[in-house]
Amino acid sequence: MTAVGTDFPGVLRRLMTHRRVGIDELAERAGLPAAAVRALLDGAPPSARQADVLAPVLGLHSDDLRVIARVPEPEPVAASGPEPSVGPVGHVGTGRGTGRDVAWTLRVALALSAEQRAHLTRFAARQSRDRSAPRVERLRGDHEGGGAVLVELVRLNRCLPGPMQINWALVHMTEGRVGLSAPTVVGIARGTVPLTPRLVSGFAALLGIDPGVLGAIVGVAPDPEPYLDPRLSAEITLLLRACRGLTPPQAELLRREAESMLVPVPADADPAWWRRVFSVGGRWLGAPRG
Repeated sequence: MTAVGTDFPGVLRRLMTHRRVGIDELAERAGLPAAAVRALLDGAPPSARQADVLAPVLGLHSDDLRVIARVPEPEPVAASGPEPSVGPVGHVGTGRGTGRDVAWTLRVALALSAEQRAHLTRFAARQSRDRSAPRVERLRGDHEGGGAVLVELVRLNRCLPGPMQINWALVHMTEGRVGLSAPTVVGIARGTVPLTPRLVSGFAALLGIDPGVLGAIVGVAPDPEPYLDPRLSAEITLLLRACRGLTPPQAELLRREAESMLVPVPADADPAWWRRVFSVGGRWLGAPRG
């Protein structure tokens, strides 16, 4: 089975240009020989260690650079539940395991305070992991280019494996600026839907990656202004990372923990001061804006 393709030498060159680092400086800051960096630029596949030391210099998390560079996973990416892998025609899995609960938790977390989001992150991280659980498989070789990288990062490292969960998360992380159909998400992954500045900015908000860095990765500049406060984006990213490896019951438990933090919204509440999340019996639950 062929894995999703990525032009890592091209990605590395664009990241170096964006970060304004040359070969020698990148090598020194990453603790690598300059010859090793030149080899990567010439097409040598990066090792896990190289990805890990290069990532912070390039403005990325090591796990994300491993996905971008197609570094083999040392062990399966645990996913939870019956999430179908990518089929032979290239469809992204539906994400019916943990994906829906993780996406809903994300929506609730956006309304909560930073302290409450940190609590949810710790709550998720404390859950035990079953290494024998089914995993989210990487996209196959008919998925090429920057769009495949974006979808792959969300599926593997943000625990949203299905196109509907990806769309749901994009809508809420961008306050409605980016909304996609499931076929459009699949088209982005397969390269049949071209990337735009709006899409790059939307995925940057969801991934918690600096828009300029993400634009350098995919070769498409983002919109001038970020779609979400970078601090909030970073907090949500920490929460999503902590969800990796959760089983469906654990993801449901996390969702319920998040929902328990919501309070009734006063009937005359000013939307400028309150965020409504969902209603029960005609009564809205939400949280005051920080």
